Amino acid sequence: MSDYAWLRELGFGLFFSVLGTLFVVPGVLVFRDSFLKLLKWTTVPGTIVSYQEVQPSREYDATWKTNRFFWRSDADPVTRKQTAFDPQVQFALADGKLIRFTSTTGSNIKFHRVGASIQVLYDPQAPETAVIKSFSSLFLGPVLLTLIGLVLFGVALWPLFQTGHR
Repeated sequence: MSDYAWLRELGFGLFFSVLGTLFVVPGVLVFRDSFLKLLKWTTVPGTIVSYQEVQPSREYDATWKTNRFFWRSDADPVTRKQTAFDPQVQFALADGKLIRFTSTTGSNIKFHRVGASIQVLYDPQAPETAVIKSFSSLFLGPVLLTLIGLVLFGVALWPLFQTGHR
């Protein structure tokens, strides 16, 4: 190992540590925010009343590469648009007032039929900020961000665990 190899490893570790931090910190903050919603917000039954179609702004070819970065000399790529469906949910407050919102956790699959009953979390001070009470709505994003950050930390620490390293 050369005299300056430790410097290269330090730069490698520092780069991936910073990158990991950029994922872990938002992941933990959003996780905390979701957990506080569970503790402080009110849970009520809601109903899926419809789905809002969301069209992507880019076209994708059959291999899921964007057309901008994909080029094929033999023919034009087969393009398709992947449609997502955001559930529109309605629920009633204690005073009987109906609130309707569109969830931002849509998918290309409609997981619930229209008319299905679901659990809704809402802030009593601002009922319009409601969310569907589910793992994917509350915790999937922060868990994925945190896991990606932890993997990047593992990559940053990898040189320390190589055989023959002091």
